[in-house]
Amino acid sequence: MYGFTGTGGSPAATLTLRYGGRAVRAACRTAGSERAVPVGPVPPGRWPVLFREPHG
Repeated sequence: MYGFTGTGGSPAATLTLRYGGRAVRAACRTAGSERAVPVGPVPPGRWPVLFREPHG
C-alpha cells in the first residue's frame, strides 16, 4: 500500500519509498515544503502538489 502512510513521520519519507529521493526532493521544492516537515504542519494546499509532482 502506498500513499501517506505516516512512515517516517513526513510526507517526503513516505513518498520516497514509492518514488525515490530525486522525485520527492523535486516535489518538495515545487510545493515549497521542507522534506523533514511532519505530516501535521503541511498546509492543505501543498498536498496536491506533493502527490502530483512525483507522478511526472
